[in-house]
Amino acid sequence: MPDRAANRLRQTHLHTWTHPTKGLVILDERVQANVPADLVRLFVVAEKRMARFQKEFVRKLLHASEGDARTACEAYEQFRSRSRQTHCYVCKRDLNTIDFEVCVHCDWIRCKCEACGCKFGGSSSS
Repeated sequence: MPDRAANRLRQTHLHTWTHPTKGLVILDERVQANVPADLVRLFVVAEKRMARFQKEFVRKLLHASEGDARTACEAYEQFRSRSRQTHCYVCKRDLNTIDFEVCVHCDWIRCKCEACGCKFGGSSSS
């Protein structure tokens, strides 16, 4: 009986590759909106986060997936199901966990203006 997660991986717009230093990565064609043409957004399975890479360089580095596609698909689905949306308390920009990084210190979504929870309300946890 075919594995449902692996089938879902093939049926969607997800593609898995192995990066030499990041390990297994997933390309989801659906989340490439708002990404500059010279960049690509990949989910780094080991880090459980999205990251942007220069297309020109990453194409040369990626090779056929050597990891468990089923486990990778499950990790990515879990990440997507927990995605958050909010706005920046400084510049009011719309934020989400797909397009923006999450601060490792406060777990808030970090804005392009560098605002996060570390300095919210005048406190500083860094």
